[in-house]
This record gives sequence, structure tokens and C-alpha cells, in this order.
Amino acid sequence: MNLPDPLADQIQISLQNLSTNQSTCSIFKVPRVLRSVNDRAYEPEILSIGPYHRGKDELKMMEEHKMHYLQMFLQRRPENSLTSYVAAMRGLEGAARQYYHHPVSLDNDAFVEMLLLDGCFIVELIYKTSYDWASTRRSCYWKFFGSSVPYLMICCY
Repeated sequence: MNLPDPLADQIQISLQNLSTNQSTCSIFKVPRVLRSVNDRAYEPEILSIGPYHRGKDELKMMEEHKMHYLQMFLQRRPENSLTSYVAAMRGLEGAARQYYHHPVSLDNDAFVEMLLLDGCFIVELIYKTSYDWASTRRSCYWKFFGSSVPYLMICCY
């Protein structure tokens, strides 16, 4: 049996007084005190995901790559049109903006484009990487074991 503890009672009161309105913010800018240690450590050099560094000249090359990845994504998913994906992102825009601690300065179209390009880039990059990795593993097994390896074993790997 635990004896009453004034500290535990005080913490319990604080817990009861907490706001039930949980913030959806989960994307924050790096605090200045951390940036002041090494500002360059928090600056992307090749690729930016999200609005904070969007449009910087040194990152524009990857914006073109994001367009190529969107094109590959759309070619893999011909049952859906670009218009349907843009509409889906428009439907998510309000909720997505709420994840940012600071207001995002991008207008509606730019924000929706960012969601689409960055989202498809990430999905396609994961798909490409995992597909390439799986293909490499499968081809290695074929080289080592030849056609005697059961097809199911290779497909499940």
C-alpha cells in the first residue's frame, strides 16, 4: 500500500488541469538557440521536404527530380488522374497546415503542389528503393542457386 505523497498529489492536480485540446502541431522550426551552434547543420544542401526551404535556388534541381518522380508515380497508377490527386491534396490542405507550428506562407495552390510533389517523391523513392533492393536480392539468389530454387521462395523474399 502506497502512502500519500504530497508531490504525487500536486502532479495529479496538474494533470487534471491540463487542457484537453491537444495541439496537432508536430512540425516545428529548429529553435534559434540550437541553430546558433551551427546554422548550416539545419540547412538542406540538396533536397528539401516541406515548406520551410522551398524555393531556394540551391535546391531547385531536386524540384525537377520531384516532377520526374511524380510522373513515374502517375505512370504506375494510371487508374487515377493527376486531377484526382490534386483534389485529394486540396481536401487535406487544411489538416496538413495544422501540423505546422508556425503559419506556412505558401498560398493554397503552392501548398497543395508541395504536398503532392513531396508526398509522391517520398512514396516513389521508397517504392523504387525497395523494388531495386528486392530485385537485387532475387537476382543474387538466381545466380547462386539457379532455377532449382522454388519460385515461391524467391517471390516471398
